[in-house]
Amino acid sequence: MDFFDTQILFYKFNDNKNSLDKDIEDVIQKCDITGGQISSVVALEFLGVMEKDCNRAKIYPVKLAINHPPLPTHYRFRRKGCEIGKYRTDKIVLDFNSEFDSIVIYSNEAISQLINRKDLDGLLFFARNTYSRKDYIAFRNKVQFLIDYDLSVVPITQEIIDVMYRIYEEIKGEYNVKVNYRNSFMDLLILATAVTYKRYLYTKDKELQKLVTRYCNYDSGIDAANETTHIESSAIKNNGQDNKGFVNNKWRLIRS
Repeated sequence: MDFFDTQILFYKFNDNKNSLDKDIEDVIQKCDITGGQISSVVALEFLGVMEKDCNRAKIYPVKLAINHPPLPTHYRFRRKGCEIGKYRTDKIVLDFNSEFDSIVIYSNEAISQLINRKDLDGLLFFARNTYSRKDYIAFRNKVQFLIDYDLSVVPITQEIIDVMYRIYEEIKGEYNVKVNYRNSFMDLLILATAVTYKRYLYTKDKELQKLVTRYCNYDSGIDAANETTHIESSAIKNNGQDNKGFVNNKWRLIRS
């Protein structure tokens, strides 16, 4: 199952609403995402769960038991400023060993579990008690979109962090980390997930395209002609270096 980045999902989602420019409709039609895979980072970005430029989230979904009882329409103890689930959901901290400030990602495992189980009610419970009506409807439509296309979500693991570190070490001499370095590392995590699972990655993100062109061999056929990079993530460029026995002893994923 191939991987898709956040922009591909947005284009496909908007196409379903007939709001795309005609120029890119053909590109989207050629990119069938049904039954594909996405990183948990892509899921959190697409659903708008992450707050931009900071270690917070707009909502904090938690993992729920299989066949959990029906959730209440509204949270009984809700109060202004209450962040439902924040202290119960899973949280990972990307520790860069002082090279960069740590990045916190909430609901990495929860968003993966809930979408993979197609638990629409579970996700909507947290959105309903946090978002305005307009934002809630937008969130519901996006979740339904992921479910309808049978997309599987892959959570971030230490193995993926190790691959991300390896990619960064190979390209850091010529890869300019964005002023908002968080965005750069979200791109790296998306790529590292596809590389870890040795699957294709489809992307329309220009920065991510530059990154994968530098790091991976990719098929530049029809997709690239339409500005959609189709990456063979399993074909890693060696660059004359021996990667056997590679060990990441610097960057860590801390669960809390």
